[in-house]
Amino acid sequence: MREIFRDLMGNEAIKHNLGAAIADGTSSHAYIIEGPRGSGKRTVATLAAAALSCENRQNAGSPLPCGHCPVCKRILHGQSADVITVSPHGKATIGVDEIREIKSGLYVVPNDSDMRVYIIEQADKMTVQAQNSFLISLEDPPSFVTFFLLTEDASALLETVRSRSTVLRTELFGPDELEEYLGTVPGADGIRKRDPEKFYNALRGARGSIGAAKEILFPSESGRKAKAAEEKAMEFAEYLFTAKTGDAISWVLREIPAKRGLAVAKELILYVAEATRDLTLLMKSSNAPAFLFTDRERSDRIISSVPPSYGAYVFENVAKAMDRLESNVSPRICYFDLVFSCEKNRAG
Repeated sequence: MREIFRDLMGNEAIKHNLGAAIADGTSSHAYIIEGPRGSGKRTVATLAAAALSCENRQNAGSPLPCGHCPVCKRILHGQSADVITVSPHGKATIGVDEIREIKSGLYVVPNDSDMRVYIIEQADKMTVQAQNSFLISLEDPPSFVTFFLLTEDASALLETVRSRSTVLRTELFGPDELEEYLGTVPGADGIRKRDPEKFYNALRGARGSIGAAKEILFPSESGRKAKAAEEKAMEFAEYLFTAKTGDAISWVLREIPAKRGLAVAKELILYVAEATRDLTLLMKSSNAPAFLFTDRERSDRIISSVPPSYGAYVFENVAKAMDRLESNVSPRICYFDLVFSCEKNRAG
């Protein structure tokens, strides 16, 4: 049997269905890859991009992608001009401008591959206007274009977008799969032998995410800073949702420097957006995928007394705060306005 997507852990259904479709030339022009954080969505899209243009894709005796031909090497090492990634880049949303840029280059023939592939990360962050603008391109792209829309929750996309795409779902990994994978990571086996408790705590704490397991075992300075920022953002989001205005103001005074605080404010607001998004989705469904609020007991406590429409209002105001910060509005004033806007709506 042909080896397909050999660098992808688990996800056997995707290997079989997507791989077979690419191998026999019946793949779709658009895929939505849905799945929890750390479950391999980006890996699937990258491997598929390589497979679509692999010089050995019609050779049944070769792995798919082969990983050795010049095209595969460029794509798998992120060096191909024919694989275009679109992401929020620190913004709350992906807007019409980003979609307009996709459309402007849509009919440019591939440079050194057979296919031009667009990977849209966090596709659920496309605004309604952006998704509507994207529909014509998504429905009838050139024959040499394939789209991959990555998201944790496909239901957050418009039905018109979902109906024009094939939906695939990646799955988190079991402890055995994670342990097998970590056995291939330099240094991980040494930790397993020297400190088995740390190793197996990492497996449990990762909740099926390869990226999370690696970060627990090999915490980087950036990782530690990100973890601290996540906790601060969840604290602030809790104050916004539970109308603890005094605590929220104290948080702003403590965390947002009065002088030269713009960089700190911009960094934290990204995490606040993720935290409020989590709570908003969890208000709609207890099974919604959460990025930061993975402790459901904590999130349930926060949203238990929140009016149904309030979460969307908070998230909308956080997005406005992000835009104002990009316009260099005073960081503290921006955060204070966010707090008082949420308080006003909750009181009303």
